[in-house]
Amino acid sequence: MNPKLILIAGHSATGKSTFAHQLSHALGILNFSKDTLKEAMGNGFGVESRVMHDKDNTAATINIMVHIAECFLRLKQPCILEANFRPPQDAQIQALLEKYDAHCLTFLFGGDMDVLWQRYKQRENERHWVHKTILQDRDRFVNGGIKAGFGEFCKGRTIHVDATDFSTVDYNGLIETARQFVV
Repeated sequence: MNPKLILIAGHSATGKSTFAHQLSHALGILNFSKDTLKEAMGNGFGVESRVMHDKDNTAATINIMVHIAECFLRLKQPCILEANFRPPQDAQIQALLEKYDAHCLTFLFGGDMDVLWQRYKQRENERHWVHKTILQDRDRFVNGGIKAGFGEFCKGRTIHVDATDFSTVDYNGLIETARQFVV
């Protein structure tokens, strides 16, 4: 049986983390979130540390996630990775999938950028200090996400999720798709 990896990717403010937690709970599979790992690193280094204010901390966090996924794949155990992956991580993930002849299911979250921008602004003050940004306007939010390639990361079977209106997303259907994938 081939090892299985589930990726939850896409733009900021699309509900990726919430879905990853739901999916993890529903399937009994561990979930590793870039933001959660980044927060743990930030708490360890402290707010005064320049390390967590460095743009490279996201790349380091992704490297940790890839290492964790490799440990699971080596044992032929499924896991979930959640992040706003960028195309540069494409090669890392692809090499991992090839090394372990693993199958991958990607949920790629997106939506109307005006709605996502409003959501992003609303939650900004509630987030951990490591996520604080200086995004002051919608254009920088949109163009930064497009430039970063948030909507381009596709590995294995990819399911596009329009998270413009959370009430229209069939989360139970997505969970069932993942359940069938890991069996």
